Amino acid sequence: MIDVLFAAAASRRVSRPPPPPSEPLLTLSAKQLARLIRTCKIKSERLVRSCERHAAECRDSLGAAASATCADAALDEARRVDRIVTSIRACSQAALDELESDTPLLGVPFSVRDGIRVKGECPKFTYYCI
Repeated sequence: MIDVLFAAAASRRVSRPPPPPSEPLLTLSAKQLARLIRTCKIKSERLVRSCERHAAECRDSLGAAASATCADAALDEARRVDRIVTSIRACSQAALDELESDTPLLGVPFSVRDGIRVKGECPKFTYYCI
């Protein structure tokens, strides 16, 4: 019986792979992206917008959905990060080094499954009863 349930659940999964990122920026590692943000070569806001566009392109193939509340909050946070980085870069290299040490991935967006608690969102869990 359990095999039948798992087979039914697996058959609902979409099998086509998501499209590759349309922007080369999204092929870089989180560490590389964080360095570009700290050196003001890219803005965190631009990166968040690029990730949101790519997420929209992938939603159907991944069977995923994103909260508009989270997207707006991510853009607000990205703008705040951009202001922080700009002000710290004006101070000194030592301050920039400390920023890297304390917050190595500052400004790099990431996604989480809906079972993870996120500020301002209600966690959603799916339970299967057998």
